[in-house]
Amino acid sequence: MNSTQPWDVRHIYTTADPRYNNRTSHQYLDKMKRMLQDRKDEGRIRAWEDCGVGAGTDIVPALRKSKPGELVIIDLHGSKYEAWLGVTPEDGVRLHDALPVKSWDASVIFLTGCWGSTDQFGEALNEFLAHQTTVISHSTESEWLDHTPIDLISTVLEHAPGADASGAYVAVDVYLRSHWGVYSRG
Repeated sequence: MNSTQPWDVRHIYTTADPRYNNRTSHQYLDKMKRMLQDRKDEGRIRAWEDCGVGAGTDIVPALRKSKPGELVIIDLHGSKYEAWLGVTPEDGVRLHDALPVKSWDASVIFLTGCWGSTDQFGEALNEFLAHQTTVISHSTESEWLDHTPIDLISTVLEHAPGADASGAYVAVDVYLRSHWGVYSRG
């Protein structure tokens, strides 16, 4: 089943981490941008906001510009110990300092950096999300070596109608079951 209703996409990524500027991670960013451009060319993306952030202070405005129904990709550092996003492992912001309660209207959020599925992130997201949202995230360190998020995002763009959190969840679940025999939890 393919979707014809396009998505609005916001891609927030670091431009500050020197480790991000190496062959492996650059391949990740290049591959992500090529995939997004391909989906836009196919009509699956209506609007694409490319948000490179170079300092921790740039993260808050990028998050707050999120619009209702968007698919938000967050390619930033995370923390194992708190709900934190950074442009480098040292320069970032706690989600509690970034967003007002029940203010985030995204339909789908991909936290592609490290530790996005910790209890701390889950609790913070429950506090900030304004409505039902599908969140896909890493449970360990990712180092931008894992390109699975690119495939998952492409799957959502191809198979779920724009702004449909439930459809995105189903698309991710089907992808995981068909590729790895993994079942997502709802």
